[in-house]
Amino acid sequence: MAKSKWIFGGAAGLAIIVAVGLWFALTAQTTRATTATTIETSSQGAPQSSNPPAVAPAAQANLSKPVQPNLLPAAPSFSIQTIDGETVSLAQTKGQVLGVFFSASWCGSCIPEAQAWGELYKKYRDQGLQALIVDVDPNDTKNDLLAFKKLAGDTNHWWAMDTASDLVRAFRVRSLDTTFIIGRDGTVVYADQWPTTLDVLEREVQKALE
Repeated sequence: MAKSKWIFGGAAGLAIIVAVGLWFALTAQTTRATTATTIETSSQGAPQSSNPPAVAPAAQANLSKPVQPNLLPAAPSFSIQTIDGETVSLAQTKGQVLGVFFSASWCGSCIPEAQAWGELYKKYRDQGLQALIVDVDPNDTKNDLLAFKKLAGDTNHWWAMDTASDLVRAFRVRSLDTTFIIGRDGTVVYADQWPTTLDVLEREVQKALE
């Protein structure tokens, strides 16, 4: 009888261990899924990490099927001071194509796209391309951004710090690695919120410059 109780107790204990293990596995899977689809923000409201591909609020112009020009969303009006002391606004870029990229000095995944914007600016600036890289972390300093700028190729397009999150709110930015391309008429012709390759950016820039 004692042996029978031991066998029963051992089987019950094993079942409990298996059940607990399954619960932890499911919990971990749910946590990973939630982390992959939820955009984290800091207490100051600055975007913290990039998302997997998903259509951003202003990215309706980037759907797979053609969008009628009169349905393209207008870019929000903005004005920001660069780290060189120059004031950049949407109004002054009208007639040009403007790429706006939201990043932070510590964002490793942001470096390749910042480098890509530097290459595109050098290649297409004579055709009317402007590029604005915006550091959205309120804790970053000018020296932090200068270090990031150096890693990105130290190109001489616009670099700015959105310490008050004015552009973050205006563009409804929810993650780092968010990109907007604004056409000559001030409408958003492309937008995403994940790391974008040079090939994709160049294709969209070329279309906007046509």
